[in-house]
Amino acid sequence: MRKLKLVTLSIILSFISCTKIDDNGFKVYKIKKNKHRSTFKIQHTKKDSFDIQVKFNKSAIYTSKDPINQFDVNKIWGVSDCGTTHSKNSIRFGWRWDLDQEQIEILMYRRLLGEFDFKPLGYVNPGDINYMSLNITDSHYHMYLNGVGDSMSRCCNDPKRRYFLYPYFGGTEKAPHDITIKIK
Repeated sequence: MRKLKLVTLSIILSFISCTKIDDNGFKVYKIKKNKHRSTFKIQHTKKDSFDIQVKFNKSAIYTSKDPINQFDVNKIWGVSDCGTTHSKNSIRFGWRWDLDQEQIEILMYRRLLGEFDFKPLGYVNPGDINYMSLNITDSHYHMYLNGVGDSMSRCCNDPKRRYFLYPYFGGTEKAPHDITIKIK
């Protein structure tokens, strides 16, 4: 009986943490309407170099209810840092729909000792495959979007266990409709 309960629990947990993989090997993350998160899974790493591919579709086009919230930075992917929670120290690729440019703006999004800041990396279009790299050194985060990069300082200088951070909508508002982001 106990073995049956464990098998059942394993099956249920595998469905909860599962992310669909498309025909091209991209994991499909969906942020549902009126939600912030795409997933709750936790996966740790000690790596300090990451290469990913990201693809948005037209669901990345949105207009915030409050016009000032259009400038909020949504999150694509990243890692916590310094052995702390992501709300204290982390680095992520961020994004937002730019109404004037009619493109997706990609940004570096850093949490440093609980405070956040960001820097623009460039613009991309729905449907494009974008190549993103993150390299963490003792003193800096180096991030690249399709070969163009920038850096931001880091507050700790030794490698610590990190955990991955997945697509998240907001800032202040929740997703105005279902938003799909593919990552490989």
